Amino acid sequence: MTTTQNDRNSNNAPFIYYIEKMKNIKSIHLVIKPCDGKSFYYFNVKSTHHSYQIDIKNIQDTTQQYTIDIKLPLHCKIDPRSTIHNLESNNILSNNNSIEIKSSLLIDDTNFDQHLYQDDVLQDHHSIALDRIDSLKSSLFDNSSHSSNIYCKYCFNTFINEQQQQQEEWKVKLLPSSNWVDLMDIWLCGCTGTTSFTDFPTSDITSIKQTCFVGDRYLLFHSDDIDKDHVYSSNSSHSSKIIDKDQQWDIVQCKLCHSSIGLSNDKQDYKLFKHQLTTSTNISLTDINTSNLFRQYTLETYISTYILSEHRSSIIYKFLIVSITDNTVYSMISLLNWETLLLSNFNNIDNDINFKPIIKVLYKNTFLNSGGTDAQDQEKERQQNQEILKTWSQSHDIKRIYLLPQDCIAVLSILANSNTIYPHHRKHFKNNNNFNMGYLSLR
Repeated sequence: MTTTQNDRNSNNAPFIYYIEKMKNIKSIHLVIKPCDGKSFYYFNVKSTHHSYQIDIKNIQDTTQQYTIDIKLPLHCKIDPRSTIHNLESNNILSNNNSIEIKSSLLIDDTNFDQHLYQDDVLQDHHSIALDRIDSLKSSLFDNSSHSSNIYCKYCFNTFINEQQQQQEEWKVKLLPSSNWVDLMDIWLCGCTGTTSFTDFPTSDITSIKQTCFVGDRYLLFHSDDIDKDHVYSSNSSHSSKIIDKDQQWDIVQCKLCHSSIGLSNDKQDYKLFKHQLTTSTNISLTDINTSNLFRQYTLETYISTYILSEHRSSIIYKFLIVSITDNTVYSMISLLNWETLLLSNFNNIDNDINFKPIIKVLYKNTFLNSGGTDAQDQEKERQQNQEILKTWSQSHDIKRIYLLPQDCIAVLSILANSNTIYPHHRKHFKNNNNFNMGYLSLR
């Protein structure tokens, strides 16, 4: 049997692999893990400048032979002579173990593409595929017919007030990145002794009628531009409102499908989440994926970009996933690394051979039990979680991310799924209150 680039994403594949690459480290790290965790394998590694070939044979059943052929992106060039692995003594892969292969990257100063990808993970995730405001405006609004192309991605409900649209043409503006206010102090030269601007606007940007502000995770509209017959606020109690930068926000939901589409406040601002919107109403999934302007945005990218922007602006690295309805804490998340690029065959539906920017995190599930059958162990784990939560809650360097309960559970599922790719000895951090290793994709 041969596992190649074309069928590597099959759920029945006997091996999971992933490659990690960091901006500041000129090497790549390949990890291959057997899915069964029971058999013993003999393996042989061959590498070229742009690929790995790993021949694997089951020692207990010699009829089971595999070839994992991993092609690297063209901008990623390795030195085959530098390739080493963790089992050089006998090339035997035992159960619950993994093959770990490292190679040095060859940096070509004349290759522009190679340098372009070095900073890929640090880009603002902010309509990066769009060249001009005009193209963004035409994608969101059709001024000739005074209609919008912004819909709920689940039921294609529209949220823009059509009567308001007929008055004048829409204006579309890009918002600065989420952390622009917090970084103002470092924009000045320290030799003057001045550490902050004088009489400079430092509050959040508020909405303007007939203007769509495009942020990194949401679209900002004025209340008058939203059709109130198609949306409703969650009417949550005062204690469960989202508090962000001294403002209170209510969850806004679609009246047709009741999905969470954004936030609203008493200042007539409406933030519509990009990951809950679509600009295509074509039922064909293929057409939606190609014509939807927001196809790259998901709940996962919403959480990951939120964590990354908060860390950059406030040096916060601890986060709680909290239910907006009753303040239940579903998960504790600690940011571990934000400059990692990942290439894996796990959940790679499109057989894409490009590295994806991710943030690596440590997380702990505080809502569901670990699945163990020992009630005493479950109670011990619950008490430990409560102690950690108490410590975290008393800390000032912590941020709460408020979501609907179903979205909180979805985040738990995403984190647990990401933990699957790691070999046994990397899944948990025993010296860090048994937190689990996971990652969240940035796009």
